[in-house]
Amino acid sequence: METANLSKMEIVQLLPKIKKQEFFSNLTPESALDLQHDISFIGRPKQQLPTDVYWDTLLVLAGRGFGKSFMGSHAVIKWASANPKCRIALIGANAKDTRDIMILGDSGILKQCHPGFRPKYNPSNNTLTFPNDTICQMYSAETPDALRGPQFHYAWCDELAKFKNQEEMWDMLTMTLRLGEHPQTIVTTTPRPTALVKQLAADPATVLITGSTYENRSNISDNVLSKWKEKYEGTRLGRQELYAEILEDNPYGLFQQDNIDKNRLSTKMAPKAYDRVVVAIDPAITNNAESDATGIAVCAKLEDHGYLLDDKTMNGSPNEWVSVAIKAYYDNEADLIVYETNQGGDMVKSLINNADPNIRVVGVRAFKSKQSRAEPISALYEQNRIHHVGYLNELEDEIVDFDPTLMQRSPNRLDSMVYGFSELFSLSHKTPMLWGI
Repeated sequence: METANLSKMEIVQLLPKIKKQEFFSNLTPESALDLQHDISFIGRPKQQLPTDVYWDTLLVLAGRGFGKSFMGSHAVIKWASANPKCRIALIGANAKDTRDIMILGDSGILKQCHPGFRPKYNPSNNTLTFPNDTICQMYSAETPDALRGPQFHYAWCDELAKFKNQEEMWDMLTMTLRLGEHPQTIVTTTPRPTALVKQLAADPATVLITGSTYENRSNISDNVLSKWKEKYEGTRLGRQELYAEILEDNPYGLFQQDNIDKNRLSTKMAPKAYDRVVVAIDPAITNNAESDATGIAVCAKLEDHGYLLDDKTMNGSPNEWVSVAIKAYYDNEADLIVYETNQGGDMVKSLINNADPNIRVVGVRAFKSKQSRAEPISALYEQNRIHHVGYLNELEDEIVDFDPTLMQRSPNRLDSMVYGFSELFSLSHKTPMLWGI
């Protein structure tokens, strides 16, 4: 068996039984504990921090389950142990991800750190303090301005491609990295083809590490791998999620990532008020493990331009997604909830009006194919008239991945977005593709 890409621990596990017993019998309890937390022993070659080249950013673009968070945690631990009293920034897509994945997760810092060097976690001020007085400060990418003022030696950004305010957060972080002789950042993320990810990958001061899900198969259950393979294998999204490719635009797709990026607005640059805002729902009637998600999009219009403000798509019961849609309606000062009636008829209207009779609700019926319904909205994108406010990653993955030449699982996020913009641009009155209730 090829062992060049295996960790030393994995190689030991492949030894004959007698050799393996001999290896472990020669370890003291203390040395065995040391090895359990030693990245040079438990990490694969790709998971080691590069020491033979100069780098400002280590960009880890890898598939699900590769061990990206594991790498980020051990980078932080290594920096902390080698640099007493240094300052490290920890940034996740939101406060929950920073806490639950980067700090408390199975691959997080607390569980990966040697007990003799484990930091104290203070949730009240979002810090980790190591025994040598190195301090990690936790941040959410949802609030880039929180990085005004502090300064750091190092940083770890986890799932950068999921950040809604990628450029703002990266710019703010870059200005904080001004301590020590050589500030460095590790970025661990699934390789969505965003402008920032492409920029970092092309930067000569970046070391790029790529890897597929299957490189870590010894640490992922066969059942999980089977489910991921069933869902993603053979799809464009699978090339991204499992094999960590930065995808180019699909020539058969109705929506192009380059166009979305070109017309994207940050939350700061977006208009402060709109002519109209609607919440659009593509409902899932059932609620079980096999059910589709309910697509919920928040769409706005100002003069002749459209703005995609939010994606609230979720799995849950009708009462749960109705509650989410109503909250989005009030949070965004919408004037209408529009929903698709092909499944469940007027159930959505009844549920919403029972919960809040003051909300105006309109049902639409889809008469033609998803492609026919989406094409007029695709034309608006091509005319540079649709702007995504921030990054709406799962929705963008879905609409860019949608290939009308293939049979695909129902694109709920795309459908809800189409209903929203069709209402705002009065496309129902110009084409027979949908509407009528």
